[in-house]
Amino acid sequence: MGGGGGGYQPNSQDIFQPIASLTPYTGKWRIKARVIDKSGIREWNNARGTGKLFSFTLADSTGEAIRATMFQEGVDKYYEFLENDKVYIFSGGTIKTANKKWSTLPANYEISMDANCYIDGPLQDDNSITRETVHFTQIGKIRTKEANSLVNVLAAVIEVKDVQNLRTKDFREITKRTVIIGDDSNVTTELTLWGDSAHGFVAPPGTVICCKDCKVNEYNQSKSLGTSRDHPPTFPEDQQYQQIPLLRDWYQMYASGQIQPETLTNKTFNEGPKDRRPLGVILSEGMGTKLNDKGDGGIPEFLNVRAWMFNLKTENMVYAACGHCNKKLEGTGDGATYRCNKCMKNVDNLAWRYILNFVIHDHTGQQWVTAFGDSAEGLMGSTVTPPGKLPAAIFQENETNNPGYKEELARALTFRPYVVRLKVQDQKMRDSDEMRLRCTAMRIEPIALDWSKECQQLLADIDRYDTLPVLDGGVQGGGGGFM
Repeated sequence: MGGGGGGYQPNSQDIFQPIASLTPYTGKWRIKARVIDKSGIREWNNARGTGKLFSFTLADSTGEAIRATMFQEGVDKYYEFLENDKVYIFSGGTIKTANKKWSTLPANYEISMDANCYIDGPLQDDNSITRETVHFTQIGKIRTKEANSLVNVLAAVIEVKDVQNLRTKDFREITKRTVIIGDDSNVTTELTLWGDSAHGFVAPPGTVICCKDCKVNEYNQSKSLGTSRDHPPTFPEDQQYQQIPLLRDWYQMYASGQIQPETLTNKTFNEGPKDRRPLGVILSEGMGTKLNDKGDGGIPEFLNVRAWMFNLKTENMVYAACGHCNKKLEGTGDGATYRCNKCMKNVDNLAWRYILNFVIHDHTGQQWVTAFGDSAEGLMGSTVTPPGKLPAAIFQENETNNPGYKEELARALTFRPYVVRLKVQDQKMRDSDEMRLRCTAMRIEPIALDWSKECQQLLADIDRYDTLPVLDGGVQGGGGGFM
């Protein structure tokens, strides 16, 4: 028992308020509810002090649910006492407006509790109270959700990628795994797992998983999901949710090639005529120069350009990188070992990475661009048969065995048209406070690999040009948006 209730036993004359009736103006209240989704204990230490909390969902016999959070001494008193799926009597907490940042429940209010609240039970379960209240969001509707909001998702696994070991800025080792998921809205996205959830996740394609309190991440107009520490993915039984048979049918259609889903992540950037812009707008509109909140650089902006490549530098096209953080390694002087100044240790698991610098031109100007990682591998791989990716390690080996190899590649890549996704951002120079505009290629598509696609793009541009209104002095649209 808890709260000094003395082992209270409810009877048929007991009156409990429905959760839906609770508001900040409710005086004394008492509810009978089932505990669902009890979290772990979280602690904080900041300028306002230290503390700890845990949260849980309360559901009653009407099917309504509300989020509750226990603070400070109440954590010590009630954390072990409260058990998932057990029914208790609650009273004495504070009703306040719900913070939707931390809850996916539709309730407008939530309960804050401490050691002074009253909790008694667990009571004998008559199965009159629902065991779970979950409101799922279809993946197709996530594109309308704000970044950092929370959603519950029921989806089928499309692909499980390998575990990645990363190092944070404070040198902590963290583990990450990306899972591609989709549902019957015919849309897929990436789901990121962390820590033990990433290590232990095993699911063949087609497996239906339930992910609660996923955070919506947004980057470069793409949406993805991240799992909560308290709610790793679960594997529900077919009868648990009525949507599961529909998901299995959708996956079978996908696996057989009958349907082609959209994706919220890794969107193709060549989406239409309005999406391409000339290089000249980088300077004319001051792209990437608006200072961020910290004042240490510009807010990044993105654009797609159709341009020709000139002057690909052939010096230092690859570098030895740390296998943990990808930062450039420094030689120790013995010719055999390297040191990572970020990880602060000598490393033996080095990895070769590209750093390509080149100039692109269009009819409005030119721009120096840098390409790393996947975008650089894709560019270099466009020279091989069949086109694909050319890993930096293979490039390094080929260059060692063939002194003229990199010049040969440079000739094959330059004086050709590309569609390039650019990230434009002012960045501080390493040794001074001077700002310098940097353009990074996020993706590079050689037009020569699909001329028919480019012709269709040009025809669409012409059609769009013909539909522009005519103003005095000519056709409207001098912004150079057609490429």
